Amino acid sequence: MASAGIGSCERRSRDILALARGIAGGAVAAAVAAGLLAAAIVMTGHSALWMAVGAGILVGHGVRLFGKGDGLSWGIIGAAMTLACCLAGNLLAGEVAATRHEGVRLADVIFRHGPGAASAMIRNALRPACLASYAFAVAVGYVVVREERFEESFLRLMARYRR
Repeated sequence: MASAGIGSCERRSRDILALARGIAGGAVAAAVAAGLLAAAIVMTGHSALWMAVGAGILVGHGVRLFGKGDGLSWGIIGAAMTLACCLAGNLLAGEVAATRHEGVRLADVIFRHGPGAASAMIRNALRPACLASYAFAVAVGYVVVREERFEESFLRLMARYRR
């Protein structure tokens, strides 16, 4: 009886450790993807679907690689981190654009804005076109974590839409 309890406890600790690794890996990937997303938006002047999808792929792979899991909860973690990544990338791009426009340092722009400016940037990040990109990116982030052969599935999906 005692050995069964110990095995269960060890399994639970491994699961918690894997969850922590998956969240940490996803957070690092989300931070990198948010920076890349912001840089792409600043360089091109607009947000595009492919940018958000790329963020979803990167975050999903980060969660899957570090957490080594592919269940429903892992997919939800990947989807949530992808959404946070897309929002952060768009908000960061807005801050960089404000910095260029006002000719001041990024830190000054971030800490100077009050709640009104922050809500305006959030409204800008929640435009219908951005929401559609976020929704697709969240779906990609979810599927990348859940699907073992994501690349093959993604190429089949793209081939189907090209016809």
